[in-house]
Amino acid sequence: MWSTLKCRCSKYSITSKPPGEFRGLAEERVTAMLSSFFAALALFLDSVVLYGLMSYAVTRRTREIGIRVAVGANRKMFSGSCSEKRSLWCCSA
Repeated sequence: MWSTLKCRCSKYSITSKPPGEFRGLAEERVTAMLSSFFAALALFLDSVVLYGLMSYAVTRRTREIGIRVAVGANRKMFSGSCSEKRSLWCCSA
């Protein structure tokens, strides 16, 4: 069994690439790393903007919600309009 394996392995010449051949891949690697970095940065900035937008919307509507609750409205009456606006903002961003 070992002699047949040894024989099979000897048919193929397995060597590493010379150092000069990796230089051609350096440009592609740098491009891929920069693309990944900018994609992660865009995702982070998008999440910060969405958080700020939602915070602004809640702060702006807090007074309106308080007045509606004082008049006698329940949660079901104004939760639909809030979630509707949230979904529109998230989809548009």
